[in-house]
Amino acid sequence: GVERVLTGEAAVAEVLATLKKRADDFLGADAAAPLPAVVAAPAAILKDAAARAALGRAAKTARFDALQFLDEAHCVAAAAAVCSEKAWGGCDGVVVIDVGGDGATATPLKRSSGGALTAAGASATDDALSGAALTAALYKHCVTFLKRRSKIDVADGGKRAARKLTIACTRAAKVLGAGAAEADVTADALVDGVDARVRVTRARYDDLASDVRARAGPLAKAAAETLGASKPLVLFAGGASASALIRKAALAAVDGAPAE
Repeated sequence: GVERVLTGEAAVAEVLATLKKRADDFLGADAAAPLPAVVAAPAAILKDAAARAALGRAAKTARFDALQFLDEAHCVAAAAAVCSEKAWGGCDGVVVIDVGGDGATATPLKRSSGGALTAAGASATDDALSGAALTAALYKHCVTFLKRRSKIDVADGGKRAARKLTIACTRAAKVLGAGAAEADVTADALVDGVDARVRVTRARYDDLASDVRARAGPLAKAAAETLGASKPLVLFAGGASASALIRKAALAAVDGAPAE
């Protein structure tokens, strides 16, 4: 295939253009006309003025008429707000745990008698609970394993080797976080043309990432205390929150809170 080099903005525009095509096909809309939409993005992007502006330009390039930009946590909460009373199970507030690549937030939202959700205070944050931190724990294990078992010193490969191994660890961490029994961290020609391969079991990964995942508990508890609800509904957003152990730690800290 043909190798293409894209800026981040151009890459996002292509992804959004693909989403627009699917939406146009589903709605039977005119592909040439701008499509009104609410665009969801990680909170870290929306907090950065330059990144937010780039996202806006990308949306315009993809022919989206962006009515509003919302972070993933508030999108999840908005979806919950329209659920039936049965789905709420008597809960009187929401704590949304959003674990992304660069950090985590726990947002407390109060539910009114009419069903509307409003902010109940400042969000709790933890930069040490993130997809990057989970990847770093696996990366450290792989560096040690390769040096001891395969006599491959990643440091000898410089920044290029470190980047290749980080990408491989990120992929494996996602697979293991989703519940796979094992995953291989593989990097071709990592150092001096030698291929690297480390097989990691789910149990080993859980042990490596235990300190990172445990931070979800205090984060959820801080938001629940701010909310002051006797029975909050705990919702999850962000790619890294797919981890069963992150969810377990958060739910254990907020006793009896159901998850959706």
